[in-house]
Amino acid sequence: MRKKIWHCFNVLWSDNSIPPNVKKSNSISFLLLLCAARLFSQTGDSSWVYKPKVLVIPYEEVMLVSDITNELAEGSGMSPFDVKSACRSGLTIAITDEADERFEATHLLSTIDSLGQSPLQKVFFSISRSYQAIPTVATSSKRTDSTNTRLSAEEKMNHRFLDKMERHLAATVQDTALVTYLHRHFNFDFLLLINQLDFIQTDDALTKAAGKGERWIRVHYTLLNSTGKNVSGGIARCSFPKEKNNIWELALMEFPTCGEQIWQKLSDAIQPLQISE
Repeated sequence: MRKKIWHCFNVLWSDNSIPPNVKKSNSISFLLLLCAARLFSQTGDSSWVYKPKVLVIPYEEVMLVSDITNELAEGSGMSPFDVKSACRSGLTIAITDEADERFEATHLLSTIDSLGQSPLQKVFFSISRSYQAIPTVATSSKRTDSTNTRLSAEEKMNHRFLDKMERHLAATVQDTALVTYLHRHFNFDFLLLINQLDFIQTDDALTKAAGKGERWIRVHYTLLNSTGKNVSGGIARCSFPKEKNNIWELALMEFPTCGEQIWQKLSDAIQPLQISE
């Protein structure tokens, strides 16, 4: 079902006769359909295996670091303000939707608790953030794997550029009442905090002169257990061509790549915990 929805979306964006505002409104509908398809696929399976419940926390709106917001706005037929909102919602939905059969994931985007209050402000007031070094680096535009050394000269240049800034924005819980509150209203095993989204340009002098260059998406995240203790964290990232400047296309085609990396890292981090229990 999800593959059919993806196909319909690609047809929508490839039809130049459709006005940009119509494409935008329909893109939101496609994102909602993807969520519904994912829910159907989970509930339609007659076999039952316990899956860790992961609550995905979107990043605070100010935690978008981008030098290409205006270009994305122009390419998407949207205002810069709407692009920032689309980045946040698109990334949160894409990451949640990429949770595979090993997890049961839900997000707090536009969610209210049983008292009719938004939990996100409580989260943001109860956590602190700090930049920390990361021991691993990406070795391809679609993977993070420090053991792969088969890189082209251009990839090595780009990775050296990124490595200079390879500090992960980590989050920690300062007020333990937050954990109690989230348990009471949302019952979870792990919290996945999306801390920051970056759009990075890796042009050097030569590629700038040629009008070429790679751009990177970086997603900073932290995984906390049910008591608020840090379990894992880092950066997921993928590259995309400079010509691709439509935010909905990035949300549907590139953000899921980062989501896939994150869930694999979380699976690796959670598995030893489950064995020791």
